Amino acid sequence: MSHTVRLITSMATKPLLQDMAKELLASINVQLDVESAGGVVAKERVEQGEAIDLVCLANDALEALEQGGHLVKGTIRPFVLSDVAVAIPEGHSAPALETAEDVKAALLNARTIGYSTGPSGKALLTLLADWGIYDEVSDRLVQAPAGVPVAAFVARGEVELGFQQLSEMRSVAGIQVLGTLPDACRIRTCFSLALAQAGTRHSLSQQVLDALTQPSTAALKREHGLLMP
Repeated sequence: MSHTVRLITSMATKPLLQDMAKELLASINVQLDVESAGGVVAKERVEQGEAIDLVCLANDALEALEQGGHLVKGTIRPFVLSDVAVAIPEGHSAPALETAEDVKAALLNARTIGYSTGPSGKALLTLLADWGIYDEVSDRLVQAPAGVPVAAFVARGEVELGFQQLSEMRSVAGIQVLGTLPDACRIRTCFSLALAQAGTRHSLSQQVLDALTQPSTAALKREHGLLMP
């Protein structure tokens, strides 16, 4: 008889975790129930004490949850590194994105710029401010609601230039992914795993966490556009 462990994650890691649940966990006789939500919403649900066993969110969000007493102390473990990618509607002319100056020019020339409520969106706004162009482009910024992928806005032509985690852009119809940002302005997020304090299967959840973070998972993570931390 298998046991079920409940995991909540932001959208960036959901497809990977669903694949890992199929491929890795049979050996420890665990059914992993993976649910995704916008990072802000997922964090709030953990804070509210919902009966969740494992949490996968950006590392800073998990640190805040641990400080608030919502995680089992000391269980945060890096899971993947996720780079932000740029996408345009399929068939549109692609701007050059080889250098940071290219990215800045593309932002200044775009009629609409899509970004998320998650860590990639916050980092993009910081980049715009650092470059001194936030005020110039602010009226063209389109923030996707929590839980809604930026790629959906790009695919519908509502956004000319979309920024979000590469793992969330993959395999979305109607868009062209131009690649990740150049090193000089790369946006990279560390997503981590931790045991939720409200969970009821801490020992079993720890086994799952161990399985999800073992070195042998590197190849599968790369297939999803994600890297080992």
